[in-house]
Amino acid sequence: MKSRQLPASALAALSLVAGGTFAEAQRQPGGGGAMLERTFWACDYAATKHGVHFTPMDICASATEALKHHKFGGDYERMVKWWSERKRIEHEKLWQEEQTAGSGARAACVFTLGHCPI
Repeated sequence: MKSRQLPASALAALSLVAGGTFAEAQRQPGGGGAMLERTFWACDYAATKHGVHFTPMDICASATEALKHHKFGGDYERMVKWWSERKRIEHEKLWQEEQTAGSGARAACVFTLGHCPI
């Protein structure tokens, strides 16, 4: 798959929105599992499509760790199995959202929240 450069505005939006989504998940009772998953998949998709240097690594690493504990009780092997079973489907959903949203900052917001004020 050929990778495109993510515009600086999209990178900034992904970082801000993923950070906001992750922060919101941490405030929710029970850890905000759906928001953690959304952040995890947005990070995974951006890293796969554009490269890890286009992801907010601190946010993505923290969200991944929180998801591992929240959803899998800290079991890394279970998480990897779940990831490998879901990756194609989740990436397809994000790709569809990206196509609907267009490119740039708006697409980065869609990756993480499903909506964006931009």
